[in-house]
Order: sequence, then structure tokens, then C-alpha cells
Amino acid sequence: MTGPSRDRAWIGIVLLVAVTAALPLGLLWLLIARVPSVDPFVASDRLRAQQEAAVLVDVRETAEFEASHLEGSVNWPFSQIASEAPLDTMPAKLRGKHLFLICNGGVSSAEATRRLRSLGIADTWNVTGGIQSWIASAERPDYPAITTFRLGPDGASPLPYRPAPIVEQFSAVAAGFVIKPLYMLLAAVMIFILWRRNAQDLVFLRFGLASFLAGETFCTINYLFFNEQSDTIEYLHGLGMVLGLSLMLAALLEGLDSRIFHYSSAADKCAAIGLCKACSKFAPAPCGLRRLFLVLIPSAVVLAGIPLTASPDAVSYNTTILGTPYNYTHALVQQLFEIRFAPIAAVALLSLSFGTLALIGPQGVRNAKVLFAFGIGYLIFSLLRLMLLSMYSTDMVWFVFWEEATELMLMAAILAVLLVFRQRLLAALPAVASQVAPKQGTA
Repeated sequence: MTGPSRDRAWIGIVLLVAVTAALPLGLLWLLIARVPSVDPFVASDRLRAQQEAAVLVDVRETAEFEASHLEGSVNWPFSQIASEAPLDTMPAKLRGKHLFLICNGGVSSAEATRRLRSLGIADTWNVTGGIQSWIASAERPDYPAITTFRLGPDGASPLPYRPAPIVEQFSAVAAGFVIKPLYMLLAAVMIFILWRRNAQDLVFLRFGLASFLAGETFCTINYLFFNEQSDTIEYLHGLGMVLGLSLMLAALLEGLDSRIFHYSSAADKCAAIGLCKACSKFAPAPCGLRRLFLVLIPSAVVLAGIPLTASPDAVSYNTTILGTPYNYTHALVQQLFEIRFAPIAAVALLSLSFGTLALIGPQGVRNAKVLFAFGIGYLIFSLLRLMLLSMYSTDMVWFVFWEEATELMLMAAILAVLLVFRQRLLAALPAVASQVAPKQGTA
């Protein structure tokens, strides 16, 4: 694949990655952001001011509502609201009232709000972030009026609060104010080192580090200015992680290919010839590396089933870090990106990589490598977040600490490779043919 065909293929991949990255924001706007909404503070103020004229409506299913719910809320399950005749199931105490709809994370309540407004109940509002955000709002001095849960039919409990041991408090501070600035600095230094390097693998690495740094910058902005409650900015943080990791993987694959294996070079035998016994570029023999990846890619697709079969966990609780009130929340809308959209994107990109490698053969290797890197990037991100949340849903200090520590180790490892192999790695590569000639051997 050369000339215009190769350029069109690259443009197609860039557009595919861009659409994949933009799609969650479009879904967020379509499903939640455009629905008339208020945050927990506004909802609380209106409930307090309007008293009997306003009602907090919990749209979770009855069993979940009966297990625990915000004091004073009324249950109207989403399944009833979504039915063919929802107004027939409307509790009498809600008729003619100002309705503020809430669920665990603000997703079901947004759809319920849209449904009721379409039926003419105009004074209906979604509470953004759901109960997760309501709990988070309680950390502030001007917390909402509703600050207790009803547990079962009789019990009552304050909104979730979990004291953090002193070791965890210092770990939280270290993660946010030592580890994160350090690896962001390392990323910036490496971007500077790679700024004028034109080798394809180093270009991938430079853009990967820049994407990663941009994502962590969004994370910092969300913490400093939005109390970590902006779904859009948190998504940009996650997207920066995905794109950064994907481009770093693309750099690794390209570096292994161009510097060690020479698989895509038309002039050199592949370094794996000792395993294959004959190179498919110069003899009628099957390519071992290509066959290996045709097995590995479907295996990676199967792994995407792990997050796809996991259930979201409505995590939100308050604590105190060195005298400062703090909320730990992992928003359900973010979890839907991590364990639903990301693995689906991984399956799509990996399938395209498999198809490109299987149908086009050696001429499609370059594009297949990039698609594979982005598919694996989405998959690793999904599995990492799922693993951390599964292990630390009741102790989110360690979720944050180990994610930040992992990112520091990644930046340190990349810097170590650049420094140890700087004489050859940072030198310009000799000009070589980048693609296998179309009539050489048998792939």
C-alpha cells in the first residue's frame, strides 16, 4: 500500500479514532446533558423553599429504594415511568407537584425526566449525578437539607462517612500533591526530549505523552475548579489516558518492528527467522508473526467480555483528609464509559485490526498495528479501572493512590528506556522501505 492509498488509510484511521473519542461526549449530551437538570444544592434549596409543593422522587426499583433512600423521598420506579401508561402508576402524592427525580448516578432519572416531560409534566427536573452527587455535596458547609438515609422501613443513618486512617490520609496527599506532579513533570521533560525526533516510533511516543499529559491536566482542573464533579472534564481525563496509552503501545510496536524485528522492511529479513526457519518475504513460507497475531487478537477480544459482564457500583462516601472534608465518588456515568463503551470500542478496533491483517496481508501491517494499539489501549484502561474499583470500592484512597503510582511507574519506565538506549534510540533511523513488497513470498 503506497502513495494515495496509504494516505487515505491513515486519514481513515485518524477519523475513526476521532469519532470513537467524540462518541461518548455525544451520548452524554444526548442522554443526560440536554435534559432539564439541577444539581443537589439547587434541588435541596427548592425542596426546602417549596416544602409541600415539591417532592424528591427516587426512580430506582422498589427493592433498592426500600433497602436505603434519602429521607423524605418518594419512590416511583423507572420501570413504571417507562411503561406504556406511566401516569396511571403515578403515586397520588406526586400529582400537581414540582418533581425532582433522582437515582444512583443520574442516568435513569435523566431518562425518566425526558419521558415525563414528553407526557406534559413540565415541572420535572433531573438531579445531576444522582445520590452519588448528593452524598458528595454533604461535605460542604452549605450541605443540602436532606442529610440522612432511611435504612429499611424504620432505621435512619447519616449519609455515608468513612474515617480514613492517618496512613491513608498521608497517602492521599502524596498521590495528589507529590506523585501526580512528578509524573506530569516527567512526561513534559520527555516531550521536550522527543520534540524534534522524526522516527515514527518516537513520534507516536511524543503524541502519546502529550495526550497523557493533557488528560492529567484535565484531572487537575476538575479537582481545582469543579470539586471533581464535572462528568465532561473527567471524561477528557479518561480519554487522555486511553489515547496516551494507545499511542505509547503504537510506539512500542513500531519500535519493535523498525528497530528489532524489521517485519515491515522490504529489504531485511525478519529477526524471527530463527523461529520460522524461512522469511515469507523471500521464500514461499507462512509468516509466523502474522499467524501469531491472528490468534492473539481474537483472544484480546474475548478478554473484553470481563468488563462487559461486570456491574457498575454506586460508590460515594465522605471522609476527612488531614482536617479537610473530602468526597470519594466514582460516577456511574464514568463507569459506563469504562466498562461498557471502552470494551466495545476495543472489540471494534481489534476486529478491524484482525480484518486488516487477515484480508490485506503484509501491505496492511502498518494500519493493523495502529488499530491493534488503540484497541488494546481501550481494553487495558477498562480492565485497570475495573480492577481498582473492584478491589477498593470501600476504600477509594487506595484506588487513587495505586492509579497514580502506576502512572508514575509507567513514566519512569519510559524515561529509563530513553536514557539507557539514548545513543541508538534517539539517533535518526536510516531510510528503509516501510512496507513489504507486494509480490515477495507468502504471508
